[in-house]
Amino acid sequence: MLGIPAGRSKIVVACSGGSDSAAALFAVRSARPHCHLIACYVDHDVRPRANIANDKRVVKAQARASGAELASVRLAGAADEGTSLEARLRARRYKALAAFARSQRASIVITGHQRDDVAESSLMALLRGSGIDGIAAMRPRRPIGADVDVVRPLLWAPKRLLAEYVRLKGVAVAEDETNADDRFRRNAIRRVLLDLESIAPGSRQAIARGAAICSDDKALLDAVAVSAWRRVRSPDGASLVASELRRLPDALLRRVLRIEVRRVAGDARDFTYAHCAAIASAIRARRGGSFHAGRANAELSAGRATFSPIAQSRRAGDDEPVTVAAPRTTLNIAWGGGTITMRRVAARAARKPRDERAPASGMILLDSESLPPGAELIVRSPRTGDRFVPAGRRGAVGMARFLGKAGLPLARRRQVPLLCKNGSIAAAVGVRASAAFAARPGRQAIEVRWDPPPASFEAVSCG
Repeated sequence: MLGIPAGRSKIVVACSGGSDSAAALFAVRSARPHCHLIACYVDHDVRPRANIANDKRVVKAQARASGAELASVRLAGAADEGTSLEARLRARRYKALAAFARSQRASIVITGHQRDDVAESSLMALLRGSGIDGIAAMRPRRPIGADVDVVRPLLWAPKRLLAEYVRLKGVAVAEDETNADDRFRRNAIRRVLLDLESIAPGSRQAIARGAAICSDDKALLDAVAVSAWRRVRSPDGASLVASELRRLPDALLRRVLRIEVRRVAGDARDFTYAHCAAIASAIRARRGGSFHAGRANAELSAGRATFSPIAQSRRAGDDEPVTVAAPRTTLNIAWGGGTITMRRVAARAARKPRDERAPASGMILLDSESLPPGAELIVRSPRTGDRFVPAGRRGAVGMARFLGKAGLPLARRRQVPLLCKNGSIAAAVGVRASAAFAARPGRQAIEVRWDPPPASFEAVSCG
């Protein structure tokens, strides 16, 4: 039964007082007779208090009849005004149910969604212009919070069958008066489906069957997309390689971009088709720039597509400059979620000019005598107008241009720490030393290594 735990595990059932959730409550009790069942009523605080009080009385009677504990949670907190009322209430409801389940040490929340709900959701997705992901959106099981899944065991059953099942149990049910309010889109869609059923009998069942087929197709495409996503990642895992992305068919490219947005931003709900298509088109045309990606930003630069969450997007100067003393032996500096390590090492032969750039490890060598122990050093972010003479070069170059030529995407350039002494840039840490501070043959050196915060390589569900 969709991984619903057996034995004496705690199971939360979201109960509204209606026949669907009541059927779920009795079905779970029948399938898991020894479980600790909790009937949880969610007060959305949008209906008259008398109606809510009646719902609670009905849920209490249903809980008693099924041997379940009764609980109630009330929605609180501000909602995102950028979505419809239905979407806001749904998001807040699942958040509250997940929090309640965690407080009870329960891992799942059961809902009474049934076959007619699947048909309604699929039709609404088509009206929004969604593809198969939207049509297959009502999955039997999905996460709604940390360590909590919502489980819908009754998606196969028509509403009339569940109503008859509950009637035979001999318990009362409540009717939500807002279900007749056509200002809510789902209610209007429900009315359309009733009319459609009279024209084409069995249409709701057929639409639900089509949604189930799309769900299977979506699972296959998700697996293909995750495999492609892994292939196009940069070696450091922080971005996607544009040349590899261009090898993908358009449909697969869009799915890979959605996976990356979901990885960095947590979800892709606000990443619309228009956003995704604009980024895909720019990648195809080899155009750079910044793009909106729902709850993330996308930077196309230096052959990379780099996504970062809006709330954590970095700009030059985000990190306050750090003042340190040059070490006698070793020094670790916390910077940008990572660590800069400075370590004095024995004299060694200088590298050839063509090898002046940092190796794959990101380690560079500075001249120890130029940075004597105790010398005041400053670590800061790049600033507009920064210039320095890279090791192996004679002329000064703009830091932004240099980092771009070094292959760093725009978002990564802003994160490169600059090590400075007396106002001069000694090194772009992890990239190149300046000519004036680079290690010299036969003299003691200082190894400087930049270990940025690790990027996650774990793929997330495309759903």
